[in-house]
Formats: sequence, structure tokens, C-alpha cells
Amino acid sequence: MHIDFAYDTICPWSFITKRRLQKVLAQRNDLRVTVNWQPFLLNRQPQDFENILDKDLRLSVKQEIDIDQVRMSIINAGKPLGIKFDFENVKFLSNTIDSHKLIRIAQRLGCEMEVIDKIFKHYFEYGNDISSISLLRKIGSEEGLDYNALKEFPDKNENFGQVDGFNSLFQQYKIHGIPTLIFDKKFAISGAQDAIVLERMINISLESTKVLL
Repeated sequence: MHIDFAYDTICPWSFITKRRLQKVLAQRNDLRVTVNWQPFLLNRQPQDFENILDKDLRLSVKQEIDIDQVRMSIINAGKPLGIKFDFENVKFLSNTIDSHKLIRIAQRLGCEMEVIDKIFKHYFEYGNDISSISLLRKIGSEEGLDYNALKEFPDKNENFGQVDGFNSLFQQYKIHGIPTLIFDKKFAISGAQDAIVLERMINISLESTKVLL
């Protein structure tokens, strides 16, 4: 099975959904699943050092959103998954392009799950700036990425034009928000779904494949 996972490393619901998906897949030893991580940038500015609390305030006033309630929902959703969200530590809205570049390197070497998880933890639990090249190199080194792979990181010549939330896959499935998961290029589901819903989508995709066969 092939799952395309549209996400960003500053999206808390992407972190939650990743952990939920891992939990489901760990219980499905009958499946061989490849997860293709599809970057969807929430912050397209080169770097945004506006305090994220100020952004939350403006958002809540403009859209009449109870930010404290939203944050508490995220914290509660993360607890059973072992995620310790600490929004008081999250001071800045990091640009995530280089974090996605590191994840692409990790994906080629087969250790992307660990790298993604560590990037999420550094941002949401420790409040670190995940646009920091030194931090990203440290994460890569800790997860065993080859020295030569990290030496030239990030590659300034790498074509990263597709990392803007508008690549062909997003257009095809009309994806405008994250997280979004696409199962075998057939079924898409958006939002932070419970583990039971993710497992149901896996089963639906498997059944549709059997019908086609």
C-alpha cells in the first residue's frame, strides 16, 4: 500500500496524525506500506519572527476563534500519543523549507519517520527554531544520516518549487489544508482523523484493490 501524507512540520495536527498512523500500521503486520511525505508549506515567508502568540491573537479576533480552547484540544489529543505540546515554548513561526529538505534526504536513506518525529518534538515540545541549519544538521547526525549527505545540506541548487502546497498531487485531489492522507492514489481524507478512521480508510483501499483484481 502507498500512502501520500500532506503535512508541514509546524502543523500540530500533522504531528498527531503521524503518531496515529504509526500506531495503526504497527498493528497491521499483514501490510507493507510506503508513506510518501508531501510537504505543504503553511508559512511561505523566508523567515517569520513575529511572536506566534501575537498571530494567535490576531487570528482569534478576526475569525472569532477561541485559541486557548483550540490549543487545549491539541494538547489533549497529543497526550495519549506521548506528545507533550508546550505552546508557551513555541515563540516563532519557523519557515520549514529546510526541514523538508532534510526529511527528503532521510526518506532516501530510510529513516524519515525518526527524523520527522524529532523535528516535530524540537518545535512543539522544546520550542526550538526548526529553520536553524545547525539544529537540522544535529538532528540528521543523531539519526545516523551520512556525513556526506549532511555536509552540503541544504543544497541551494535543489529545485524545491514543488514545496508550495500546489504540486500536481494537491491539485488533483483539491487539497487546500493539512493533514491530508491519500491511500493508493484513490481515496483522500483530510483533517486529524482518529486511528479508527485511518484504519477504516486502509481497509477501504484494500477492498477496492481486490475488486479491481
